[in-house]
Amino acid sequence: MTGVIIAGGAGTRLRPLTNSRPKPMMPLAGKPLLQYQVELLRKHAVTDVVFCVGGDVDAVRQHFGAGERYGVRVAYSVESSPLGTAGAVRFAEPYLQSDTLVVMNGDSLIDYDLSAMVRFHSDMKADATIGLMEVPRPTPCGVVTTDAEKRVTAFHEPDLEAKRMLAADRPAGAGTVTVNSGVYVIARARLVIIPFGVESSIEKQFFPSIISDGRRVYGFPVSGYWADIGNAGNYLQAHHDLLAGKVDAEILGERTAAGYWTTGECEVAASAEVLPGAHLGAGSKVGPGARITGFAAIGPGCVIGDGSLVDGCVLLENVIVGSGCVLRNSVVDRDSTIGDGVQLADNSVVAAGSVLLAQDDNR
Repeated sequence: MTGVIIAGGAGTRLRPLTNSRPKPMMPLAGKPLLQYQVELLRKHAVTDVVFCVGGDVDAVRQHFGAGERYGVRVAYSVESSPLGTAGAVRFAEPYLQSDTLVVMNGDSLIDYDLSAMVRFHSDMKADATIGLMEVPRPTPCGVVTTDAEKRVTAFHEPDLEAKRMLAADRPAGAGTVTVNSGVYVIARARLVIIPFGVESSIEKQFFPSIISDGRRVYGFPVSGYWADIGNAGNYLQAHHDLLAGKVDAEILGERTAAGYWTTGECEVAASAEVLPGAHLGAGSKVGPGARITGFAAIGPGCVIGDGSLVDGCVLLENVIVGSGCVLRNSVVDRDSTIGDGVQLADNSVVAAGSVLLAQDDNR
């Protein structure tokens, strides 16, 4: 089968982290998000992967090449201008190698049983199958309704303003609803209704169109992990969940006897404390008396100064943390310097190349 990964989004909600790299290439414990998706597809017998990408193709191509290292054949469908989710898949048609396609969005971390979803699609002789997830109501995601045979009867995609309102104010105890999880199995023959080279949406145009045409569109209830890496909070939480073992995915590196992960040679001072579940990149250094806690991910080349606490943070490549710092549940992008005594509160985001210095109270 061919897997199609829609990876051309601008990543605006994840800025400033996406100012210097595309969102699908954001590292999760040392591996880009796209690599987790490729590994999942390979696990479920997908042999060919097509990346639908835009101007950021170089970073993706440099990492994946032709795909040999990852056990798949990789092709790149490069859009000169954004074509939307449906337009991107239609534009990729020259690279598609099978009649049945597994399509997913490139900004989600998932561990679904794709093989079971493909079998269901085949058994139902479906034109398209949508992976459905049950979530609390209301939701900013597209709501899908099905009949007793799991055939889709309606697809309701909220507009952007509704998404913002619902995401900001979800009352407790409002029940659950079934939503589109962003993973599809689609018969290649059905792509013909999507205009070639024209911006078009799977959610707002393709599915409503084939449903109204009476095509066999089904919903398959997926279970497992699902996280949209759309903002810094979600990105941070995905790290915590991955390192806590809540995601069925291969973590890069080796687990030490102390229970934390390393991806190469690291220096951890004898008096330092690195709790189980933390992830240390190659070449990282943890100074005397420092503590790494809360499923923190320390990128390659990072240095944690004497007596500093890094709790639940994601530090990307070559971040320098001084002595006596306290960093909690924050994301610090690459090549940044955190000066001695600096404190970062929960949900702080530090852009690449930043220099933070502690305020002098005597000034």
